[in-house]
Amino acid sequence: MQHLAHLAERYPGIPERALLKAHLLFEGLRLNPTLVEAGRWALPGFKPYAPTPEERRAGLPAQVPIPYHMTLAGGELVRVKCDAESPYEVRDDGDGTLLWCGDQPVERVAFQPRPGWYDRRSADGRPFSTVGLSQHGDMLVVNAAPGCEFFLQKDGAGHSLQCRFCAYGRPDHRTRELGQEVGQGPIRGDALERVVEGVVTALPEVRHIYLVAGSLADNRAEGERYLQLTEALCAAGVRQVPVTAGPSALCREDTAALKAAGAAAVSYNLEVWGHDLFAAICPGKERFIGYRPWLERLADAAEIFGPGSVLTAMVAGIEVDQGLATVEAALDAAAEGADWLLAHGIVPVYSLHWSTRHATYGHVSSPAFDYFLRLNERVAELRRRHRHRVPGQIVCRACAYMQLDPDCDATA
Repeated sequence: MQHLAHLAERYPGIPERALLKAHLLFEGLRLNPTLVEAGRWALPGFKPYAPTPEERRAGLPAQVPIPYHMTLAGGELVRVKCDAESPYEVRDDGDGTLLWCGDQPVERVAFQPRPGWYDRRSADGRPFSTVGLSQHGDMLVVNAAPGCEFFLQKDGAGHSLQCRFCAYGRPDHRTRELGQEVGQGPIRGDALERVVEGVVTALPEVRHIYLVAGSLADNRAEGERYLQLTEALCAAGVRQVPVTAGPSALCREDTAALKAAGAAAVSYNLEVWGHDLFAAICPGKERFIGYRPWLERLADAAEIFGPGSVLTAMVAGIEVDQGLATVEAALDAAAEGADWLLAHGIVPVYSLHWSTRHATYGHVSSPAFDYFLRLNERVAELRRRHRHRVPGQIVCRACAYMQLDPDCDATA
């Protein structure tokens, strides 16, 4: 395909498989009958597709359920989004699902079906799909308390202290249904029992478990919540699958408690590199923990868990999309950060900021897409220099649905 060949020339440090994945992440798929049909049986996306006015006039409803994930022929997981102007679409040819780019067939793909646990119920009758569980490929995400208190905290001008890229953590019907209470660390007993039962049911279908349970203004109370959840899961026999905890950066004592409880790794998600960017994009994290303490706690975690067992998620492109930095300045800052993190045994993983509609079409490249690929080239080289790889027991190509890091390591 001409456009992928062009990308391979421009980004020689990115494997061809990763280029296809990145292009799909940015361009998405055109909605067609094959995709609509898959939306009826596949694991549903976090949000349904909202058709364009032209598509509405053609008879589509206001919302169309679509699959959450698509697996490529090489085993790479890709989050599905729809775009009416995408060059890509999927077609059912009787033997399965084929990805097309324009008039050219690309390869066979498959949508992630609803896992076996999804429609099963807890002992008290709740569907496990409603107790705070989700699945990304072979990773089970446990989110028993999804509400982030930073949405409720305000700055002096009355603005929310939520991270500027995040809408997922807003307290809503999910928090009410799960019995989450503002300011309370521990998860309510009945909710905890259901989520543990659901995780045990899902174990045969997963290779990694990631715990996320909302951010609290009281960081010690947040540590108490994660410790409670980790202890409950490990007591139920979940140690056979590595458990990674993803709270805000905890103090040394609480980090050590997570390891003693059975967590295999932690991910203290810094999101962006540099104090000024951190304060602008993550004002709640800056107020309640602070940039320098966050770095210190990451370094403490690497000492406690060991190199390669501490990750930090970064949002690639948020500073470019919001006009806070040029592509070149953002690249230099991110590479400086990756070098520091890897030198301290911390592995950064870069999720793309998904606000930019287009990636490339013909030979035109958006700043965010160019930044994302160049950043992955530079960080992959830094991982090689520091002799680190993305730890496959924590995250891999089969679950990294919006990241290229494991894909870039696959051919290293």
